[in-house]
Amino acid sequence: MFLQHSVRGLATKRFFTQGMSQSRNFGSLVSTSELASSLDKVKVLDGSWHMPNANRDPYQEYVQHHIPGARFFGIDEIKDTTVDLPHMLPTPEVFAEAVGRLGISEKDQVVVYDSIGIFSATRVYWTFKVFGHQNVSVLNGGLAKWVKEGRATETGAPKITQTNYTVPTLNKQLVRDYNQVLENARQDGKLAQVLDARPNPRFTGEAPEPRPGLSSGHMPGSISVPFNVVIENGQLLDSEKLRGVFESRGVDLDKEIVASCGSGITASTLYFALEQAGAKNIAVYDGSWTEYADKKDSIISVNPKAFPLADATLTNTILDLIQQASHYKQLKKGANEATKTLNRGISEFIVMAADTEPLEILLHLPLLCEDKNVPYVFVPSKTALGRACGVSRSVIATSVTSNEGSDLKPQIQSIKNQIEKLLI
Repeated sequence: MFLQHSVRGLATKRFFTQGMSQSRNFGSLVSTSELASSLDKVKVLDGSWHMPNANRDPYQEYVQHHIPGARFFGIDEIKDTTVDLPHMLPTPEVFAEAVGRLGISEKDQVVVYDSIGIFSATRVYWTFKVFGHQNVSVLNGGLAKWVKEGRATETGAPKITQTNYTVPTLNKQLVRDYNQVLENARQDGKLAQVLDARPNPRFTGEAPEPRPGLSSGHMPGSISVPFNVVIENGQLLDSEKLRGVFESRGVDLDKEIVASCGSGITASTLYFALEQAGAKNIAVYDGSWTEYADKKDSIISVNPKAFPLADATLTNTILDLIQQASHYKQLKKGANEATKTLNRGISEFIVMAADTEPLEILLHLPLLCEDKNVPYVFVPSKTALGRACGVSRSVIATSVTSNEGSDLKPQIQSIKNQIEKLLI
């Protein structure tokens, strides 16, 4: 059995062997030596996952070598298949069936690792916690540390005796959805502290998102805490250092915190680190930026120099017009071409991409627009701007040009009026 007790404010678990003569402590963070001495008493899961552009197959890597007895937890398989979003939480029924197939019961102590160190294993950890399985831990340093220490691995897949895992109840306290984070964004983060685990350039809007068509930037009021700042040499920082990391970024560990990232993987790393730091009121925004940035009514903040920034509705209207302007030959693509149209006096308005890096290569355009009395606006994504222009590459600036007899004239005037309101 496992008994909960507290050490320095952190939840740990104690395992007693069958004879009750020995005990081993299992915290939520387990060392390689602790796991090595208890392999026959725990269920080990390989929770490895890689970004799509990494061109790596985590299951095939698992088959090639894994910790003895480990079963593979497929993050991209054990998920909600009814939505067009990556690895969203499965239903309780799907979770129970999948975990039962892995031979895990509700009473088992589960230890999760990944091939990188501290990365996707935390997503599996959080998933188990969401479904009420408290006896779950993460291996500090993961498979990389295990192998580096010369510990045994095995190939193939182990024979598993399936179990009947009781369908659990989802703990809604640990999960946030789009409507909840949107309301928080509307109030500039006053309802909860949203910590964003993505790299800082994606947070500021200076770097593009790896998923095509998504604008970078961040939710108003959110705080940038890139997930790698809580990790050192593939291992999680100790609790004291973690508290220092969060406090240095203005995070109040006593208040409500919601972790977000690109798709819910590294948000779980922050969730786990926050637990270790002593935070109590923590949740993960499951859809994260992939869901949020794709919504038409989402509010996105970017580099403050990218002003004025069109909201989602105006952005879509502008991109639709740009697509039409391309067909009507009333469009010039690129910063140099846009500059030429301004100097020739044929530009109706200028559109720039807020995620251009560095943004400074565009900042002569607003100055020239003001000199020529031409409206200008930023849209969040250079990828989306490129698509609207009918090209497969990113486009950082465009100019919609004049044509007195054009059928687009009423639409152009409408957009010019909306842009001018933003500039006032």
